[in-house]
Amino acid sequence: MQQEENELHYLKHFSNLQRLSVEQLHAIKEEQSDVVHELATQKQIVMDSIVTLQGTYSIEECQLGFREKLKKILQEISSIDSESQQILQERCTALSKKMLANRKELSIQQSYEARPFQQQAAFVNIIK
Repeated sequence: MQQEENELHYLKHFSNLQRLSVEQLHAIKEEQSDVVHELATQKQIVMDSIVTLQGTYSIEECQLGFREKLKKILQEISSIDSESQQILQERCTALSKKMLANRKELSIQQSYEARPFQQQAAFVNIIK
């Protein structure tokens, strides 16, 4: 009986972790950073609960079929989290490129504004 209860706890925790990962992926896609942060916090709480449960009842003590079920859930979680990481990495790269372009533009503008007025006027006349 105790083994079944512990297995149910594992299943509940792993299922919750999977559900939170799916919700986090959707929040990332929708660019809802506050929701992403809240879900990450909730995922950490669930993971802490799993670690606590492992301290009292090891997954190795579960039946083989049950461990396979947990393994499948973990693989799905890993796949979802990988997709989330990929999206975040792509956004980070795009943002870095945008920041670099803005920095270059600002640098050009500052160097132009730093020239004495007479040089700016001569530059304008050359362009005309």
